[in-house]
Amino acid sequence: MAVVVFFFIGQLKEKLLPCVDGMGIAYGFNPSTDRLWRWGVPCLIGKFFFVGCLVVFFTLLIVFLTLVVIDQVRQLAVVLPGELQRLHAILEGWLGKKTGSDISAGRSVDLECLRLVVAQ
Repeated sequence: MAVVVFFFIGQLKEKLLPCVDGMGIAYGFNPSTDRLWRWGVPCLIGKFFFVGCLVVFFTLLIVFLTLVVIDQVRQLAVVLPGELQRLHAILEGWLGKKTGSDISAGRSVDLECLRLVVAQ
């Protein structure tokens, strides 16, 4: 019986998640809405107030996080070419030690030699 329940929950998880989220939000805001109602604010206006606060909060969150992510991508674009050159030099040195040849001198390393290095 439990297997059948878990199977149906697994199949319906895309549909159930928004409902569970909505119940959690409603449960969290219920005491605040009740307090506003006791102060004389109509229940519907209190609910719209808190939903509006959530919309404003998440909109500001997205705006500020987007600005931070854009800044991080710009910094990555500036630093990435130097980091790739550094990685290239490290790999050349490592392969040079493993194969016993100098890759940077223009000599190529044969494929069988690279297979032996990777196999170690």
